[in-house]
Amino acid sequence: MKKQCIATLILLMLSFAPPSCFAAGYNADSLYKAILNGNESLVRQIVNASPGLVNAKYAGQSPLHLAAEKGSKKMVRYLLEKGAPINERDYEGLTPLHCAARAGNTDTAELLVTRGAELNAMDNNNKTPLRYAVDAGKKDTEKLLRKYKAVEE
Repeated sequence: MKKQCIATLILLMLSFAPPSCFAAGYNADSLYKAILNGNESLVRQIVNASPGLVNAKYAGQSPLHLAAEKGSKKMVRYLLEKGAPINERDYEGLTPLHCAARAGNTDTAELLVTRGAELNAMDNNNKTPLRYAVDAGKKDTEKLLRKYKAVEE
């Protein structure tokens, strides 16, 4: 039942995507699959053909959220260069920095911080990226965020 609800939600979200997002046969699903598979060249191809997809939401998250969670520093850098909003919130209020911190992707988290990510952004449960790193036991990411003067609460 839960998978059916998610699939329905995804289809509904895609139906509201701007028409330019579907140029060259690409859509948010294509971009998300390329990010999940770590296919940097395909991500570049899709975004170059359909620039609006850098802002597309898929299952409540932006491409930058997914790339940050995946720990792909190159893809994160590329998406930022193409205009992906660095402090975009997902349906839980998470920013890409929250996603990188929770996954322990220290290099990606540092890139986001140095590019202007809101260090102490709070999600819908009032948790900061540092709190996610601490809760997940991601010591290196915790150390990095503390170096930049992040707070837990």
